[in-house]
Amino acid sequence: MKAKLILKFMSILFVETKSCLGHVSYYNKYLEFLSSNNNVEVYSTNALIEKLDVKNDVKFKVVHFGKEKIFKKILYNFKQVLLARKALKYAIANGKNKVIFGAYDTFAIGILVIVCPHLFFNVNVEVFEHNNIDQLSKSRIKRYLYKASSKKIKSIVFEDYIGKFISSKYSRVYSVYKHPLVKFRSTTSKYIKEDFVFLPSYAVEESRFRSLAEYCQLNNLKLVCKTNIWCKEYSFVISKDYFSNYESLMKSCHSIAIANDFSYRVSGVFYEGYSNDCRLLVCESLMIQNLKIIYPEAKVTILKVIS
Repeated sequence: MKAKLILKFMSILFVETKSCLGHVSYYNKYLEFLSSNNNVEVYSTNALIEKLDVKNDVKFKVVHFGKEKIFKKILYNFKQVLLARKALKYAIANGKNKVIFGAYDTFAIGILVIVCPHLFFNVNVEVFEHNNIDQLSKSRIKRYLYKASSKKIKSIVFEDYIGKFISSKYSRVYSVYKHPLVKFRSTTSKYIKEDFVFLPSYAVEESRFRSLAEYCQLNNLKLVCKTNIWCKEYSFVISKDYFSNYESLMKSCHSIAIANDFSYRVSGVFYEGYSNDCRLLVCESLMIQNLKIIYPEAKVTILKVIS
């Protein structure tokens, strides 16, 4: 069932226990929207809070999540359980009406709904959906926990087609917050398009990466991307772990590439490219099928995936 995204004055705790620095631009926009009519406090790490630039008056609670190296593999899930529990207890102790998780762990929230139901009696809990829904097809446990938590949790999705899916399949109430379309801040009004394709995301699948590499080779284009295990096989691939000139690469490249098979999640790279009138080089996916309909003006070229 779809809920309207209408906010009365509330005391809201915005929680980010995963410290997703790549989400900062949309966090800024969402927190400005949220704090325009509500009392908002952000509960996260110092690393993420330092990156935020919110115009409205927002409080910050810096929390320490411990050393990540201690929590590898399955222990990471239990770490997220403890962090989410701590955040909910903080919200209750400080009289919050609502808790919104900017990013969340499906296992952690599902376990808490079952084991600690009292934490959800007096506070409304909402979660932003990122890769959570696509992960459900790969884990029976996560599917069970996701459906079991639907009575207590409301989802926030970036596109309505995603909400319709979780409402139908998992009886999840949802609201839509459209992904912000952010123009890059630049002192240069025009960029000269250069002979390279820019693949900025770590989320890459091998067959799609190879399809993209083949396209670049056939069209005499370099491929600039984040380092992965296939880069060294191609002489025309330039790879780095981090791009300090991210915006200029986005604006000056021949095309921006998306090389993943997303279904019920979206790509921030798509919205950035569309917002800044860039060409998008993509492989077909359910996400792309829907976004082409929603944003028909987007300059999208579809690549055939090498099987």
